[in-house]
Amino acid sequence: MVAFYAPKTGGKPVYRLFNPKAGIGAHFMTGDSYEKSVLTKAPKEWKYEGVAWNSVK
Repeated sequence: MVAFYAPKTGGKPVYRLFNPKAGIGAHFMTGDSYEKSVLTKAPKEWKYEGVAWNSVK
């Protein structure tokens, strides 16, 4: 089953982060590169998992 379609190139990246201390399903998605940078630095609770998909412009 396909939940959605997203372009492989182009568009805006949506970043996926994971917090292992927060329990099951503790993923966070953001399209803001600054927010991604802030969350993956101190206190290092969020682990960057890469680009989840590219959103449509």
